[in-house]
Amino acid sequence: MSELNQQEKKLRKQEQDLIFREMSQPISRIIKSQRKHIKKLEIEEKSEQNDKLKNQD
Repeated sequence: MSELNQQEKKLRKQEQDLIFREMSQPISRIIKSQRKHIKKLEIEEKSEQNDKLKNQD
């Protein structure tokens, strides 16, 4: 009986771990894509600033 309880606890723990992993995965993807977008915007902004500086000369 106690062995069955231990196995059940183990399985529940594994299930919770899987659920957590599945839930956290999309969040990390979203964060990655946002970082890429931010970098892209920063690069565009720098190039615009450079263009303005070049035009001033």
